[in-house]
Amino acid sequence: MATARITESSAGRVAILAWLITSILVYLNLQMVVGKSMDYFATSTNIFWKMMIIIGGIAFIALLAFAFFYPLISKKRREMPEVHPGVSGLEKIAAPVFNRIAVALEFSEKDEDYREEMIAYLATALRDGPLPERTPENDPTLTMDGPRVTDWKRIASPDASCKFSPDSRSLVISESEGGRSRIYLLAVAEPSERKLLAEFEGSAAAEGFVRGAQSRLLVTERLPAKRNESSSNDKKRLWLVNDTGKQELKISGAITNWYLNEQCISPDGRFIVIHSWREGSQRDRTRVLHVCEIESAQWRTVERPGIVLGVAGWRADKPIARVVTGTEFDNNKPRQVFQLEVETGQLLLVPPSQLDSRPGFVLSPAHTRGFELRGSDALRIIDLNANLSREFSFHPYDRRSVQQDSLKWANERYIIFQTSRRTELIDTETMKMNFPTENDSKIYCEFSPDFTLALGHKDDGMYLGRVIPPSH
Repeated sequence: MATARITESSAGRVAILAWLITSILVYLNLQMVVGKSMDYFATSTNIFWKMMIIIGGIAFIALLAFAFFYPLISKKRREMPEVHPGVSGLEKIAAPVFNRIAVALEFSEKDEDYREEMIAYLATALRDGPLPERTPENDPTLTMDGPRVTDWKRIASPDASCKFSPDSRSLVISESEGGRSRIYLLAVAEPSERKLLAEFEGSAAAEGFVRGAQSRLLVTERLPAKRNESSSNDKKRLWLVNDTGKQELKISGAITNWYLNEQCISPDGRFIVIHSWREGSQRDRTRVLHVCEIESAQWRTVERPGIVLGVAGWRADKPIARVVTGTEFDNNKPRQVFQLEVETGQLLLVPPSQLDSRPGFVLSPAHTRGFELRGSDALRIIDLNANLSREFSFHPYDRRSVQQDSLKWANERYIIFQTSRRTELIDTETMKMNFPTENDSKIYCEFSPDFTLALGHKDDGMYLGRVIPPSH
């Protein structure tokens, strides 16, 4: 109450001061206008301009009086139109535990499905305030005894992209400057020393390593039509890079609007698969697969009209790709899983009886385990050798970050979970989660294939760190 009285008193003093300053300014201006007018009346015989001065003076005085008295005598208030309908049912909403809030600025007919959820989160924040930090005492799924990353060393600028080699001994760094790009090779044992592999006219990025008799790096290069602008119509090229130089992998001009994903290279290094979009006869978008046998540079197109195809993985023993139809946002369309024999281009439907027939099922690198989401609350983890299924429950703080793309295998044991706050690791043996970067929450990690090193994305650059395994 004391604060309210002080605020009202201060506002009153400011109002009085404003009126005083306004009065002084009006008086000085009136004095100047009246003085000049009197001088004109005393020296001039022009009746017309004298009448104009008198009429103008009367109009000015009337306008000044109106501006002064109207706010004092007018009590009329304009009725505000109803922008949004009233919200009912607040007493039935249960407030979940949540530490971030997104507030909509407008409700419309399209927001009906999200209204109650948003109000619940807002009610939680108003009721509980800042939520406590997670600890093993208040979170049974959290452990302090998990892999940790230490000894961070800065190796590149924040705009660079980095990728581990399959043997975890090297890093490939792509950096751009002035529209041109360079790709370097860095030995993790000597992170301060780089070797230039190749230079490019446009923006280049390393996609992965092509294994074989001679290991090569697959690189995409984008050549924007306008500098500092990117478009899906930009010219792109594919390159194979090694210690001796670079070689372009020619793509047919009929293949446009193409891109690569993380599963673009077959495990034996013989094939690559690129994706492209194609408009159908009824404006149905089709995502097409283009398979290239690297040594012969021969391309084969695989498509189903009106169907979105995407490579989601490979068999470890044969050049057979796992292809999933649709996307995770196609809630109203049934999704299917196929096996693509890249040597022939044949698509074979995976029988429903097999676990990997489910689109969201993700196999570990050696195919000994797999996981799939159970909504945003839990993760189902299956040991394929023991035929054992268990569930890991996500903490309420993390559920807003749970989606298919935020989870992937680090190795046969750990699953990487990228949340909006940090990188978390899920141990599929203990069914516990830990924070590998501890108190450094503004860093996102990727791990080497042997899980001994980590790449850290920070605001000021890319960092290389060492992974310390848990004590047990």
